Amino acid sequence: MVALAAGTLVLLALAVLLGSRLLDDDPPPPASVPDWAARVCGAQNAFVRAIVESRDERDPQSLELEARKQRAAALGRAEIAAAQALERELRAFTPPEAARAYHEALVAQAKETARFVQEQVDAIAKATAAQQIAVANAQARSQQRGAAQAATASAVELPEHVVQALASEPNCSGIGAAPTPSA
Repeated sequence: MVALAAGTLVLLALAVLLGSRLLDDDPPPPASVPDWAARVCGAQNAFVRAIVESRDERDPQSLELEARKQRAAALGRAEIAAAQALERELRAFTPPEAARAYHEALVAQAKETARFVQEQVDAIAKATAAQQIAVANAQARSQQRGAAQAATASAVELPEHVVQALASEPNCSGIGAAPTPSA
């Protein structure tokens, strides 16, 4: 009987401990609109910077097929890593409700970028002619435009105070679409 009572107390203590741990894992409160804008723009700038820094000065048209494929693989790995880092950073904080849909669209765009760049790299790795590389590059550019359009469509719905926060955020100036790897 004493063992049963002691076992019950241990289970109760574990349940309380587990319950308090679960409560501690509540998502953080939403960021303020200015803080959110700064974090989003900072993450996007880091993404673009990583892509730009991965580029080289070689003209892919001047390279032999195998060299082009190797270059595309290296550029693709850098872009995939940058897109995954962008997705992780965006998932690391909770957006304000007014920016939630746009924030989710940005997360989806980063995830899609990693996916279609991997498809591009895989297609280029299998290429036996320069024309196949051109097709893989064109497909990736088309997918990039589609992912960007989805995010842009969501941005149209942003309330004016969120748009103003993005417009006044210094980290937001100069963010452009990053190019896909071209081999």
